[in-house]
Amino acid sequence: MSVRYMQFEVSIHGVNVNDEVYANFMARAIKEAVKEALLGNQREGFNYRDEFDSDIEVELTEQAGQFDKE
Repeated sequence: MSVRYMQFEVSIHGVNVNDEVYANFMARAIKEAVKEALLGNQREGFNYRDEFDSDIEVELTEQAGQFDKE
């Protein structure tokens, strides 16, 4: 038997983000880094199918404060 699903949680402290665009950028960057790791030098250990964009989900689920409104 092998693992078919993994969930990791990332918390980033010490930032001062005033625009949601940057939060979305960070989510995309994290997703791309995970995909790169799954398809990189250790890919034989993961056997990642890379079929659907939704195979890797990164969401901002909690934040302290609000984004500045223009």
